[in-house]
This record gives sequence, C-alpha cells and structure tokens, in this order.
Amino acid sequence: MLRGRRKALGAVSRRSVSLRRFCHARRGRQPARNFDLPYGQSRSFRGYVDARGNGREHRSRLQLEWNALQHALESTSDSREQLIVDALTFRASRGAVFPNAAPREAALEIFEGLAEYTGARLANFTDVDVVRSAVERRSTSTGFVRIFAYVSGPLYGFLLDATGVDWRKRLTKETDLALLLSELTHLGPHGQGTRDAEEAEHRHGGEAIRLAERDIEAKRLARVFEWTQSLIVGPVLVVNLKEVTRRSFDPRRVFPLDEQQVVYTSRTLSASWGMLTVDDGAILENEATGRGHISLVGASADYTRGTGWSLHLAKGWAVAASARPGDFTVARIR
Repeated sequence: MLRGRRKALGAVSRRSVSLRRFCHARRGRQPARNFDLPYGQSRSFRGYVDARGNGREHRSRLQLEWNALQHALESTSDSREQLIVDALTFRASRGAVFPNAAPREAALEIFEGLAEYTGARLANFTDVDVVRSAVERRSTSTGFVRIFAYVSGPLYGFLLDATGVDWRKRLTKETDLALLLSELTHLGPHGQGTRDAEEAEHRHGGEAIRLAERDIEAKRLARVFEWTQSLIVGPVLVVNLKEVTRRSFDPRRVFPLDEQQVVYTSRTLSASWGMLTVDDGAILENEATGRGHISLVGASADYTRGTGWSLHLAKGWAVAASARPGDFTVARIR
C-alpha cells in the first residue's frame, strides 16, 4: 500500500515538474515579464548563495519554517492560524540573523516557486500532495541553494489560496510571499528576534533538525576542504564562463563555497570553445572572475577527460598551458 502511494505521488510529482518547465518556457517566450530575475541572479542563481546560506543555522531555521508550513497545510482551520504564525516567526528570525538573504529568497520564490506552485495546481495537487512532495524533495536534496524555492513556493501558494483572496493579481517581482500571507491572514510573527522562534521550535522538531544539521555541517566542511585542494590549489583546467551560451545542472547537486564561488557536481556547459560535461565530477565556478576550474588530477594526457568530466573541443580551440605552472586552459588556436 505504501509503495503504491509513493509510486502514485512520484508520477504526480513528475507531472508537476513537467508543467513547471512548461510554465517557464511559456514565460520565456513572452517579453518584458514582471517576474524575470536580474541577470546576475537568473543566470546561475548565485544571487541567493551566501557563505552562510548552506550553513547549519540558516538551514535549521529554514527547515523549521518549512515544517510549520507543512503542518499548517495538514491542519484544520482551528490550529492553522497558530502554525502560520510559527512559520512567519521562523522566517522573521532567519531574516534578522541573515538580512541579506531575505530579498534574494523572495525573488527566487517568485521566479521558481510560483512556477512550481502553478505546476502543482495544474497537476491537481491537494494540500496533502503538496506536503508529501515537499517532504520527498527535502529528503533527496543535498543542499538548499536552489531547491528551497521549489519547496517554499507551493507551500505558501496553497496557504494563500486558502485565504479565498485572488492573491495572484497582487504579485509583482518585489512581492514576498510570506509578507503577503501575513497581510491576507492578518497574522504576524511572534516577534522580531530569535527568542520567540526558539520557544516555537519544540512544536516543529527543532531538536531533531539541529542534531541532524550538526552532522551535515561537519560533512560539508570536509567536502569544502577537499574541493579547495582539488579545484583551487590545483592543478586545474580553466574554462571561460563568459563564453558559455547554454548551461544545465541538477539543482540537488549545487554546493556554495562562498558568495561568489559555487561547485556543481552535475553540469553541462555549451560555449564557443566546445562542450563540457560534468557527471559525478566537480566544477568550481567563480562569479567574480568568470572562470571555471576542473581538477586535472588523474586527467588524460590531452587534458580533455578526467574523473567525472569530459571536454569536447570546438573546431579552432585547444588545451594550452595556463599562466600558473601546472594549470591548463582552453584557448583559441592562433
């Protein structure tokens, strides 16, 4: 019985993903849409990435907010108000500690979250389906840099639908879905500091979340050290990201090192210099320099293949020695 339910939910989730992609495609064909992100955020969503964005405290507070939203959707009208207040409290406390994250999160929820919400509605999701989909996505994701909007968007969207107000007509690219929910329900957070959030944590599994995040953070720091050694210390192959014309990646396999540097372990880049495919390897992309680094440890003699990656060079391009000894770069043949 449980396996059948999971299979059915998986099928519905896949339909929701397809419909979300359709919504993005439709929006992409229409000029001057209000919900397009600024260039620096839309091309790789690094605008959200914060040195603390995948850190233990930020992740813990974000998950508490999600738990409260899930509990609110699962609840009756009698208890829903308190649970919405808890969710808004967790969000306010996170914003107080990480103020730079709030506008970036709001923008991603509008751009990605609303597409996910629309896909769920077109797939005839119920409140229960939305909660199950959120739980499944959270359990299979290794980081929240990109996927958090896919979770938050439908949760807030379905709670907004429950207000009976046509809230979609009020949307702009500056809209914060949490603030809109607060306005329409006439509810607000307990307070602006962290004290009230701490008091509400026991209702939403705070202790278990923090214990799990302690282990996750230790593993993350070990992974960051390994990537620093292999993708920064080198030796590395350097590619010019400014030449990239198309890119794709798995949002569950995105890992920030800091606000400017992100590691992708599943990535495809198409550029004037050719195509780079990373599958179970790693590429470090630096927003500030516009360069990507791939480890050359164990690479082929021509530096076009390595552990978990391959490079197909376009005509007129070759791998050449770089300025730093031991490094190589993709350069145009002169």
